[in-house]
Amino acid sequence: MPPKAPHIALPPQPDGVIEINKQLGLSVVDLKKIVAVIQKDPALTAKVLKVANSPLFCCGRSIDSVTRAVQVMGLNNFRTVVVNVALREVFSQGDSEVLEKFWKHSELAALSCDIIARQMVNRLAPQAYLHGLFHDCAIPIMANKYPDYAELIQKSLHYQENVIALEEERYFTNHCTLGYFFAKSWALPELVCAAIQQHHNESLADIEEEDVKLLVAISQVSEFIIQDFDSSGNMKTISIEIWAERHDNAMQILGIEPDHIRDFEEELLEKMNETIGSR
Repeated sequence: MPPKAPHIALPPQPDGVIEINKQLGLSVVDLKKIVAVIQKDPALTAKVLKVANSPLFCCGRSIDSVTRAVQVMGLNNFRTVVVNVALREVFSQGDSEVLEKFWKHSELAALSCDIIARQMVNRLAPQAYLHGLFHDCAIPIMANKYPDYAELIQKSLHYQENVIALEEERYFTNHCTLGYFFAKSWALPELVCAAIQQHHNESLADIEEEDVKLLVAISQVSEFIIQDFDSSGNMKTISIEIWAERHDNAMQILGIEPDHIRDFEEELLEKMNETIGSR
């Protein structure tokens, strides 16, 4: 059963992103039209080129055109970069402390979700990245709407207590439901939208669609991994083995053992160092 739409205004998707998604949705993609849309926005052009020249894609040869950048990144990665830039633009106004925590958490979640998916269920890697990036997208919306939401932000970002019940009691909605509708309004894949709605569902038992269950399980492992790296201040208080035992559903769904989590953490640290080194 679909969730009930909240009575909160959602930031609209920028026109440029709408046009790019429209072009990417066609049976035959016109690369020239996509490049033309990008080049109208200098900030987006700069970001696309920066990512294309990062260690993730660049093989030592400088990429100085949007056309070449799209070719090197591929359409899925290109779409992700565009959405990331657009999301930052939409959430550029508001409490700077809230936004800093939100962005650091979201970008680390996107990176770690991508790492986990590529190792365990590679076909879902693009959706896993988007889910990690957008799973908490409603938090800055709620923080801007409700002055007292600041005291719930840490709980919302890290599954502390029953934050969904607290949000429902105060605001008659929650950041999972609001995030679902925000993601839908931005034309994200339905699979990603559904996973955003369910990402605080730790039992996983009542999630019917298998791919949604996989994305939520990936997200839960990701949340544990990034605790030591983001700006929450919530360093891990339990061992990987204890966490894995408490989250056996997620471990079984992904078919992983505690040693896999150590591997994910190691790769995340490597990727973070690459990113820092490329700035």
